[in-house]
Amino acid sequence: MEGWIKLHRQMLNSDLWLSEKFSRGQAWADLIMIASYKESSYRKRGIKVSLLRGQIGKSLDELSKRWMWSIGKVKRFLNELENENQIKVVNGTVNQIITILNYDKYQSDSITNSNA
Repeated sequence: MEGWIKLHRQMLNSDLWLSEKFSRGQAWADLIMIASYKESSYRKRGIKVSLLRGQIGKSLDELSKRWMWSIGKVKRFLNELENENQIKVVNGTVNQIITILNYDKYQSDSITNSNA
């Protein structure tokens, strides 16, 4: 199956999306959707953390709560994705940075066809 679907990021906060324990596929889709789509930054414990396009600044604990998984399951899942060259995880001083490798494959920044 090929092609694109449009999916608004508001869904990330919907009760329908967040009401139950995540599946592995849902967790992967969630990572792609919560990744920064442009350079950005946020503050964690007063320290500015910069993100590039395709990066996520979330701790194991934050992902654990979001996905309703144990921290161990989150860690194993991220390790699996890293071993499959889907992501790269770098632990920083205040948070881990997850980079979605080949982010543009999943989220092109080109304008979509208006007939989609």
